[in-house]
Amino acid sequence: MLAVFLVGPAGGCSRKPERKPVMPLTKIGLSVADATRDGNVVIRKVMEEKGRAGRVKIIFANAGGDPLRQEKDLERLVKKERVRAVVAQFVDPATAAGMVRRLKEAGVKVVALDTLVPDAPLDAYVAPDHARAGELLAQFVRENLPDGGGAPARVLFLSGDPDNPGMEAVAAAFREFFSGYPQVEVLVENIPQAEPGAVPPLMEGILVRYGNAVNAVAAADSRLAVAAIEVLRARGLVDAVVTAGVGADLRATELLSAGQHEAEVDVQPEILGGAALTAAVELVKKGEWRYETRVPNGDLSVPAQLVPVRLIRPESLYLLTERWQKYGGGGGSGSSSGGAGKKKNEQGGGSKGAGGGSGKQTRLRITTQDGRTVEVEIPGEIKKIETVQ
Repeated sequence: MLAVFLVGPAGGCSRKPERKPVMPLTKIGLSVADATRDGNVVIRKVMEEKGRAGRVKIIFANAGGDPLRQEKDLERLVKKERVRAVVAQFVDPATAAGMVRRLKEAGVKVVALDTLVPDAPLDAYVAPDHARAGELLAQFVRENLPDGGGAPARVLFLSGDPDNPGMEAVAAAFREFFSGYPQVEVLVENIPQAEPGAVPPLMEGILVRYGNAVNAVAAADSRLAVAAIEVLRARGLVDAVVTAGVGADLRATELLSAGQHEAEVDVQPEILGGAALTAAVELVKKGEWRYETRVPNGDLSVPAQLVPVRLIRPESLYLLTERWQKYGGGGGSGSSSGGAGKKKNEQGGGSKGAGGGSGKQTRLRITTQDGRTVEVEIPGEIKKIETVQ
């Protein structure tokens, strides 16, 4: 019998290195109420950056302030894009429960961003600590009133849309704080849909009614604070009225730097974006996520993470510098000290802090490589300007 032996090459069988399995791509939808908001720009970029590092594709949708458009966007994300989870900042939280239910019926995990949808079966809720924001806002305003709130004073509070649970939480905390200061009259004005365009006529009417006798203006939204400052500036009152807002948007940051605004509560959108993405990915991959607390929501209880907020004054603007340089804007918060701080404890009057010794102010107009122009007021005379990397 003839035996046939098959002999391989002398060096043994050559094998190609085994390929590591490629992780499947996870699709997450991000639907925001308004893509032009500075905070939402940051949130989107953070989620996209972190998503690329973890094989997560972020499919973005901008509702542009239109709840009907947002409803269509969410339907597209589910039926066409086949997303596994949606991070949604709802335009109108009061009417969004139906959208949430339809997403859940389609097997999609739902993370509510910034605003809680009443009576909705949410999988997660990620938002700034709105109550703490209102408290910080009130504390700052009180510190800058006559006799620290112990003397008669008048405060205008622009509370935003009362149907927005987040803004209402800010307003509730603000009102609660000042309930302990009977000498301070707090005028609360709701701004439907938090529309900045509604602020000027409202402000004009109040200033006329009270003969400009308003010590402070606080707002539950940076855009409302900015609109109020423009009215005060036009009436020559920007140095006489304390102003503060919530959001630390780019324009508000620029006004802080220019010494025309006193404080902003920063909601830290970088942390919000990262926390929302983590919640969505963990819900998809594990069916649960590492939440920090639970918040009541009608007959339901929703797993939640409340992101810490912080008060930004002109002297702490450096905390926002990296944000605007990395994620957009870049320039409005470039000065660590901004302009001279203002503290106005006299009815209808006030003055800027000296800062520069002689009291002289130098105004700079800075144009960045991308064409943005920012004006910054510096206390004192300038000896040298250098670019610091």
